[in-house]
Amino acid sequence: MPEELPPSLPAPTGPPPPASRVVETDDGVLLHVEVDEPGADGGTTASLTVVFSHGFTARLAEWELQRAALRGRARLVLWDQRGHGRSAATPCRTRRSTAPAATSGRCSTPSSPLGRCCWSATPWAG
Repeated sequence: MPEELPPSLPAPTGPPPPASRVVETDDGVLLHVEVDEPGADGGTTASLTVVFSHGFTARLAEWELQRAALRGRARLVLWDQRGHGRSAATPCRTRRSTAPAATSGRCSTPSSPLGRCCWSATPWAG
């Protein structure tokens, strides 16, 4: 019996997915954000938002299995950290240690109030 291949991550190149948007941080860095709304297919609106924040050297695609498991059950917000995936890097002259916390808050509210919110992060996720 042939062995099943493990799931692979989508390529970070090519056009961004339809639910993508760009969020500009306070210091001008453009970040790639994807939002899955449970009501997008005519269903109900989300009472819970889950924000996925990946770790150092990763990208939002690392959350594909969790995203698939939760799709339709909550509003999902995934974002690429500065300098990762489809997000722009922070110029060296403007880097500061508080940037990840401010950035994640900015990405989690791109279009609507969060309501109840749950954060899911990997080590070094800021």
